[in-house]
Amino acid sequence: MNKEERYDFVIVGAGPNGTALAAYLAKSGQSVCLLEERPEAGGACENTEVIPGVRIDPHTTYMYLAAQTPSHTALTIER
Repeated sequence: MNKEERYDFVIVGAGPNGTALAAYLAKSGQSVCLLEERPEAGGACENTEVIPGVRIDPHTTYMYLAAQTPSHTALTIER
């Protein structure tokens, strides 16, 4: 990204809400810049290294609910 680039929307935070919003806007033809402070997107979908070499997703127990949301259906996200 350079200083001359322009976007219709700039979204700060690439967690579930930020990425869903970015997807909706991009699908509608808007230009979108999605920013994330951390090296990986995901927010509540993060992977955490709890012991050196062992990574877990502390929120996986809730992820089955994502497939039941209207945004999942509207964006035609495949499993």
